[in-house]
Amino acid sequence: FFKDPIEFNSLLGYADYQSELRRKYQSIATTAWLTPAEIFQPYYAHALGRRVIEAYRYPDQSKEKERVKRDASVRTGSLIVGPAPELSQSRTPKPLVIVELGAGNGTLAKGILEFLKREHSDVYRAVQYYAVEVGETSVERQRQTLDEYIVDGACTTLPKSALELERADFTQKRATLEGAHVHVLATELLDNLPHDCVAPDPVTSEPQQTWVKFEEVEISHATRTGSRKIKVMQPRMYRAPLDDALICRALALWRRCDTDSSLLYKLQNHMKVLVDAVLTSQVEASQLYVPTGAVKLLDVLHATFLGNSTAEHADDEIGTTSPLPPAAEFTLTFADFHYLPQTIGGSNSPLVQRLLNGVAQSYIDLERAPAFECDIMFATDFLALQNAFQHV
Repeated sequence: FFKDPIEFNSLLGYADYQSELRRKYQSIATTAWLTPAEIFQPYYAHALGRRVIEAYRYPDQSKEKERVKRDASVRTGSLIVGPAPELSQSRTPKPLVIVELGAGNGTLAKGILEFLKREHSDVYRAVQYYAVEVGETSVERQRQTLDEYIVDGACTTLPKSALELERADFTQKRATLEGAHVHVLATELLDNLPHDCVAPDPVTSEPQQTWVKFEEVEISHATRTGSRKIKVMQPRMYRAPLDDALICRALALWRRCDTDSSLLYKLQNHMKVLVDAVLTSQVEASQLYVPTGAVKLLDVLHATFLGNSTAEHADDEIGTTSPLPPAAEFTLTFADFHYLPQTIGGSNSPLVQRLLNGVAQSYIDLERAPAFECDIMFATDFLALQNAFQHV
């Protein structure tokens, strides 16, 4: 987390940019990754601010324009679900509710609100920005970063998980959900959502789900005078017959996308899998990592903002219907990785990586990676996610 943005116009090229980025990592002494919103501040936030304005001011865009955006989003790694084409632009400024999921330190929120206040003051007066973040440290930083906009009444911090949102969280008088344009933003959120690993039984080929348990093991630790034994916690994977309702439902939603995928899109993904297999010597290609967290998030978004969800959910935390009216207009914008190199074995498998002295170190075996020191990041199949959003 750094406050002073990179002066891009002073950089000589890509190598200079890499050096400057390395210096930034060293200056803040962090083992966490910086987000694009932090690295490219304030430009990344201003670009998303323009996207928010476009969806807010021109909800009557044509079906063809929306289709082109969806096609482009699949290629670039973002999902945009825009408002219904038949809704017309209102002359009276309507309330604008922006909900940022996983808002981190508040850098993106600050950039967007800064852009709205400076370039679109009429929209700024109608906006209520919710910064949703579960991390206590990040929430405290948010409040410092966004103090100006909190005082203005334009911003509210919401200290909870995106998977626990409910309609009652959005009750600010400045912009309520009823009759509002609701724009949900999520950047670098999907890659960290929970996934479940499914693999066939080696004897019967029946599908099995995976449990992860941390166990204490003894390893040799090199020292200046030789080596000594130390005890560490390491993850171990166990299989059981597949009976989890959420996993089964997520599998069904993602399989539905197979018939909708274009031949080119399938070929591109197949080539990526082949390249990764060569680079990482994958030995468990039959494993499939199912994006159960993403499916639960889509359930939450439907129930909270669209008034209902037609799916039979895997637990009782989210009701199947809601008596509350949906938002008048709803836009969903996701931005995340659509591809990651050097993943561990399996289909839709993650990149397991840690940051050591500003340098990334990857692992191809989840059970051998240092426990509690690595990021586990998943790429997103945006075509499948878009299809799942339409069918939850």
